[in-house]
Amino acid sequence: MPDLLSVAAARETVLSVVKPLTATTLPLDKSIHLVLAEEIHSTGDSPPFSKAMVDGYAVGDANLGEGEILQVTQEIFAGAVSHTPLLAGQCARIMTGAPIPTGTAAVVMHERTRPVDLTANAEKLANASFSGDQPHTIQLLESTKAGQNILKKGAAISAGQSLLQPGQPLSPACIGLLADQGITTVAVHPRPTVAILSTGDELVPIGQEPVGAQIRNSNSHLLQAAIHIAGGEPRVIGIARDNLPELRQKITLGLNADILLLSGGVSAGLLDLVPQVLQELGVRKVFHKIRLKPGKPLWFGVYEPENQIAPEITRTRTLVFGLPGNPVSSGVCCELFVKLAIAALRGLYVEKAISTQPALLANDFIHRGDRPTYFPARLEKRGAHIWAMPLKSAGSADLLAYALAEGLIAFPAGDKEYFPGDNVEVLPLF
Repeated sequence: MPDLLSVAAARETVLSVVKPLTATTLPLDKSIHLVLAEEIHSTGDSPPFSKAMVDGYAVGDANLGEGEILQVTQEIFAGAVSHTPLLAGQCARIMTGAPIPTGTAAVVMHERTRPVDLTANAEKLANASFSGDQPHTIQLLESTKAGQNILKKGAAISAGQSLLQPGQPLSPACIGLLADQGITTVAVHPRPTVAILSTGDELVPIGQEPVGAQIRNSNSHLLQAAIHIAGGEPRVIGIARDNLPELRQKITLGLNADILLLSGGVSAGLLDLVPQVLQELGVRKVFHKIRLKPGKPLWFGVYEPENQIAPEITRTRTLVFGLPGNPVSSGVCCELFVKLAIAALRGLYVEKAISTQPALLANDFIHRGDRPTYFPARLEKRGAHIWAMPLKSAGSADLLAYALAEGLIAFPAGDKEYFPGDNVEVLPLF
């Protein structure tokens, strides 16, 4: 089949026509898992002041010895600021996160001190210069070192420092970082909207009991879940029957999303009318059919303003994927191509190559055919290796095998018998 694109070439072609969605500014708390479209710089030092890292005592001398006795002259809690500097022989009881007073050289952990009786140490304390009341005294149980248990101002982040780059997904930690800097809004790429339309006279909603040759519309739900996991916003249109008027009406509706996924109607049957309708509506075909099993009938195209025919379509650009009707074929094509397009629209950097992992085959397997096959398998980590166990599968309509799979084994084209321990590549699912 020299005229069919390889999986690698098809992925490269999809990426070549995908552009990240135009950035929008959103409140920080509405931006979780979205992708930054701007560089973020710090608004100030972090921490904004030098602070204690432990509950204990701030001391003014850098090199005090074990057994040293100090007078406690003040207490400092988180959120409070001391305006009284430490003098020789003094210390301040301080809580974690509180700003250290002027003159602090180190902070000693509370557990490394003990209280002592003031009257029993009057001679020791007589040589020290004190101010104010003398609530109690402590004795050090360890020597001190300059800077111990102190987090210096700006130690984590300095003012004006570059924090995050465009293309960075905003994790909960990123949200916390920006909140710490007082950043309330960010420029991000929005989640792409993905319209999902299943086609076929045989389909009924999943809550309806099929009769005769009818089947439930499982593909719509499979794709909706996959799109949600990939970071898109699924919009389920429903079912279009195999007639031109209904296909035109519902495909037109779907072209008002960033991506339109069509399930079924793209093969070579008499009622595979989807390519015809797409052409009539001005969708430019990029490719149709690829060297893949399952998923050979995949159709991909782009709707753009210069091709606009239907005035009801207000979207400036829509990517269109015509997926095969069999559920496993539809799912595999979604994993290999639709998720790739969603990631690129979201502003993520994505590799053209498929992110497979090396594994060892756990069972005998015979591959037949001139197309590379993505076969459902269980994956198991044993020591340093991943072992892949091909599942019993009845083919591209076997949803049970696909549901039990933790990954897909990528068998190259060609007839070959595989044995336990042979090296294979696997594409983990989810």
